[in-house]
Amino acid sequence: MLKAKVAAGELAAVEERLPVEPLVVEPIEEIGQYGGRAQVFAANPDTWNDLQSGMCAYGGAFLEPQESGGDIEPNVAKGYEFSEDMKTLVIYLREGLKWSDGAPFTAEDIVFQFEDVLGNEKLTPAGWSWNPGGELAKTVKVSDYVVRFEFSEPYPMAKIYLQTYTGEQPFFYAPKHYLKKWHIKYNPKANELAKEENFDDWWHAFQYHGQIYPQQEDINLPRMTPWIMKKKAASAMLFERNPYYWKVDTAGNQLPYIDEVLVSVVNPEVYQLKTISGEMDYGSCNTSLANYALYKENEEKGGYRTVLFQDPGSFGSAMALGFNFNEKDPVLRKIYHNIKFRQALSLAIYRDEINEVVFFGTGVPRNVAPHPNTSYYKEEWGDYYAQYDPETANRLLDEMGLKKGEDGYRLRPDGKTLELTIEYWEREPAWTTILELVKEYWERVGVKVMLREEERPLLIERAESSDHRIMAWSSEYACELLLYLYPRCDYCFGGVLSYFADWGTESSAGMKPRDESTEYPEDTVTYQDVNDQWERIKKWQTTLMGSREYIEQAQEFLDYFCKQLWCIGTVGLTPRVYIFNSTLGNVPNPAEYNGIFPTSIGKARFVEQWFFKK
Repeated sequence: MLKAKVAAGELAAVEERLPVEPLVVEPIEEIGQYGGRAQVFAANPDTWNDLQSGMCAYGGAFLEPQESGGDIEPNVAKGYEFSEDMKTLVIYLREGLKWSDGAPFTAEDIVFQFEDVLGNEKLTPAGWSWNPGGELAKTVKVSDYVVRFEFSEPYPMAKIYLQTYTGEQPFFYAPKHYLKKWHIKYNPKANELAKEENFDDWWHAFQYHGQIYPQQEDINLPRMTPWIMKKKAASAMLFERNPYYWKVDTAGNQLPYIDEVLVSVVNPEVYQLKTISGEMDYGSCNTSLANYALYKENEEKGGYRTVLFQDPGSFGSAMALGFNFNEKDPVLRKIYHNIKFRQALSLAIYRDEINEVVFFGTGVPRNVAPHPNTSYYKEEWGDYYAQYDPETANRLLDEMGLKKGEDGYRLRPDGKTLELTIEYWEREPAWTTILELVKEYWERVGVKVMLREEERPLLIERAESSDHRIMAWSSEYACELLLYLYPRCDYCFGGVLSYFADWGTESSAGMKPRDESTEYPEDTVTYQDVNDQWERIKKWQTTLMGSREYIEQAQEFLDYFCKQLWCIGTVGLTPRVYIFNSTLGNVPNPAEYNGIFPTSIGKARFVEQWFFKK
């Protein structure tokens, strides 16, 4: 594909496109073959899909972890140095790195991101998390390929950030050469340019052009990933190989092997049909464990393999239910705030049955809590009010004064029927099944339930405006690494905590500030309590991972979080289902790689080496 462009003079020779020290990837099986188009699917054009979450979202991180969770390895950066006092971090880039449009990738792109994007109140009004001591890290360009980060206080988690997908733009670097014309600092006429493009001001234009996928709209935005977007429509997106990608195999062949990836937009039901018909080359985002038997039955006919990966970093709870503690109905809000209510609803859920019916016994009945493989885990967290005990649930509801009416449903203090509305997006068929069971369990103890399915964009919009009731979402990525990085946002206990368990404190993804003067009767979820925990978390984030202090501090605030039951879990630690075209080579073995896969924090070195065997 690229040789033809070189021959036509449209592209430089591969030796000129690669950095001086490209990253050498040892193939899992063999040296691959070039060519082909991979077909994957998405639920809509602006959400994560099998290409973007599984195939190349993590290709641009500075560093990456080993499979065993040991020392971190080079990626975009060829190395790093962290000072003994953990206040200075130096990053060494690969000399000769290039963006996907051929422009040099240098320290300027990192300084630009920190000073002009993260440090600009118009582009980042809420600030960003690299600010220990309340100050954004100082970024110093030492040379074109050396950058120094200086922190106002010890910041041990900095090097952990560099090995996650947040190490990719728009978090740590951005293409200055491309985006600066929309930035008022570099273009005094940026506002005029924005208006020509029908934006109100320069920063909205900048955000449009700088947004990476899944919401990426500007197909000319330079990237550092294996494939880059070339076309986008409501029904499909086409990605082509990045001609300046900076990895090679052990024979010196530039990666990736696959030329194109087509992402087609289908609804969840059609997704399953296309999976079993063999139209999908790789899938994981919308596969369902509930359909595992169906996938296996159609493998030979569909020409694919079905693999279960037990990802140790995922699914603290496959589905969790989060309350909106800023509920506009004052009666419901008071009920939500009473911990006896949350305890009762948790005890009313028959998790063992959910595990057998939906997950074929492969999961663990538990409440929302970190993964047991975290260094600070307490078994009591996952077990907390996770037993099936409808008798105690009824007693707790009686103690609250929620008496049953003639129809068997409980009444609110104002005499109306107590009815809960659970809003959800059918991410996969299992979700509807789980919620139908939860509805049955809660109605057994007299709490009427209505299920309301919505499209994901509407669900997010309602949550962010605090118009929702009870939201259902997965509690994902409850592993040590992500909890250390993001205890304040949706990776702490999954999106259900930050987006949907809206209990009124400052945070990044969806939590709304609540006025300290607000007084709710018998308010057990207090503004001060929550913010006290955030102060503990800030201290924890400056503590060296693995130390005794680190473990003790984590257990202190997690004791509070887990036992508040802001989110109620169902079944967790469930495996993920992955679909691979039978002709796809260099696919990782789940036993060898222990389930750490690119859909989580794992390696990015799998996907570039995938190829179609001819």
